[in-house]
Amino acid sequence: GVSFTAEAGGSIRMGESFTFLPGLGANGIQAEEGNISLTAGADISLEKSVIRSDSSSAQNSGEISLLSNRLILGNSGQIGSSASGTGNAGNIRIQASEVLLASTDNREATILTSTRNAGGGRAGNIEIESERLVLRNGSSILSTTIGAGDAGNITISSGSVLLEGLAEDSDANRIIAANLPGSTGKSGTVQITATKKVLLLGGASVYAGTSNDQASGLVEINAPEIELSGFPDRTGFISTEVVEAGASNPAGSAGQIRISTERLTARDNARISASSRLANAAILKLSDRRYRSIEPRINCVP
Repeated sequence: GVSFTAEAGGSIRMGESFTFLPGLGANGIQAEEGNISLTAGADISLEKSVIRSDSSSAQNSGEISLLSNRLILGNSGQIGSSASGTGNAGNIRIQASEVLLASTDNREATILTSTRNAGGGRAGNIEIESERLVLRNGSSILSTTIGAGDAGNITISSGSVLLEGLAEDSDANRIIAANLPGSTGKSGTVQITATKKVLLLGGASVYAGTSNDQASGLVEINAPEIELSGFPDRTGFISTEVVEAGASNPAGSAGQIRISTERLTARDNARISASSRLANAAILKLSDRRYRSIEPRINCVP
C-alpha cells in the first residue's frame, strides 16, 4: 500500500493530484500529532484509504487541510482526526468544487473528528466549502465525544447538499454532532448553508444529540429549498434531542432547530423534532412562506 507518516509534530504537504487505491497494506496518509495539507489541481480520491491525524498524548493532533477540484471518498474512504490522550483532536477543513462520499459495498465513507479521553481534550471542528456536497449509501460526517471533552462543530457551506441512498444493512446517510453514552462533554452544533437546496432523502438525518446532563447543540439549516423524506420502516429526520437519561444520568436539554427556507417539503415518514424528553423543552424556529408536508411530524416537546 501507499503510506505516509509524520511524527512528533511533523507536517505533510503535497501537490498535484492524489489517488489512494486499495492494496495489500494500509493505504493513505497518517500523522501522529502532525498537520496534513494537500492541494490538488484535479482530484483527491480515497478508495479503502485514509487521511488521518491522531494524538494519544497531551499534544494536539494535527490539522487536516484539503484543497482540490473534487474530493471523492469511496468504500471505507476516511478523513479523520482523533484524540485519545489529553490533547485536542485537530480541525478538518475541506475546500472543493464537489465533495462526494459514496459507498458501494456496505463500507461507509466517513469524515469524522472524535475524542475519547477523560482529560478534557475536545474533538475538532469540520468545515466544508463546496459547490456540491453529496453523501450516498450510508456515508457520514461526524463529530463525537465519548470522554470529558466536547464534540466539535460541523459547518457546511455549499451550493447544494444531497444525502440519498441506502446501503444494505447499513445506516442511512447522516451528519451528526453528539456526545455519546459515557461522555461528560458537550455536544457540537451542525450548521448547513446552501445557496440552492438541501435534500435529505431516503431516511437521511441531520442531528445534534446529548447523552448526559449537557445541552445538545444547535441544528441550523438555511437554503431556498429543503426536502426531507424517509421510508415506511426508516425515518428521515432533522433533530436535536436527549438520547439517554436516567437516575444516574440526569437529562440535559435539547438544542434549538432553526430552519430558514422559501420551501420546505417533508414526506414519507419524515420528522423534524426538538425533544428533551425528561428535561426542558427545546425551541424549533421555522421560517418558510410555503410549507408543504405529507403526513408531517414537526414536534417540539418536553
